[in-house]
Amino acid sequence: MQTQLDSKVRAALEARRGDWPAIAQRAGVSHSWLSQFVRGLIPNPGIETLRAVAAALKAPTKRQAARTKAKQ
Repeated sequence: MQTQLDSKVRAALEARRGDWPAIAQRAGVSHSWLSQFVRGLIPNPGIETLRAVAAALKAPTKRQAARTKAKQ
């Protein structure tokens, strides 16, 4: 089942592929789970899991922090 949260999380993950290991760790899922979700192989990911991934996407990764610091 595709929901608005599904679509938003999927789009955000696609934009941050290089950050998946950190996002997965924060969300409590595996890198493989993220990959399968983005490819549409998990038809019902569960609302709590999606919320955890969405929350993990909001937190800056070390990679993002380094990019921000380099721009300053």
